[in-house]
Amino acid sequence: MAEPRNGSPEFYRLLELMGDIHHRKSHDYASNSDPFANYHFAGKISQLFKNSDDCGFAGRIAEKLYRLANLDNSQKSPLNESIEDTETDICVIVTLWMADRRERRHKRDSLDEIVGYQIPYHNIDPRAGLTNAAKVPGPEISNIQRCTMCGMTILDPLKQVLFEDKALGTKKMFCSNRCVDSWLRVRNAKV
Repeated sequence: MAEPRNGSPEFYRLLELMGDIHHRKSHDYASNSDPFANYHFAGKISQLFKNSDDCGFAGRIAEKLYRLANLDNSQKSPLNESIEDTETDICVIVTLWMADRRERRHKRDSLDEIVGYQIPYHNIDPRAGLTNAAKVPGPEISNIQRCTMCGMTILDPLKQVLFEDKALGTKKMFCSNRCVDSWLRVRNAKV
């Protein structure tokens, strides 16, 4: 006869429920030889992106792709959701990602239109905040750059924001004044 367990019976019931869910999901998403392979694959795919929002979407898509490959390559029948559900999930996640990326670009572009760029970057106190940024086309920003804050590739030299931090004696490149302001908040929190 099994010895009675101490503690909450609900806790043990939840552990049993999680074990059942883990069994079904692990069957579909991974293998017994590497039950974490889907997470490792998702982690590697998400590292392709610097922006954490993009990493999140890429990781979810990678998990779903890994599930499809696992089921197809092993010729297993799914225990959790159907293959069609997974295919639809991939399409939905990609479409949500497209919407998110477009909204982020639109917000950034809208902010760029609102905030002026007439301020010469060399005449500004670097602790002042958002007004530190200025659109400064010139030789130091004539090639394609990545935003220091979000990692987005800046394809248009006229949309680059150069920030000169006189306190540290460095120059940083940003895709928008919003990213400059975010970077300043992070930097100032560390100081």
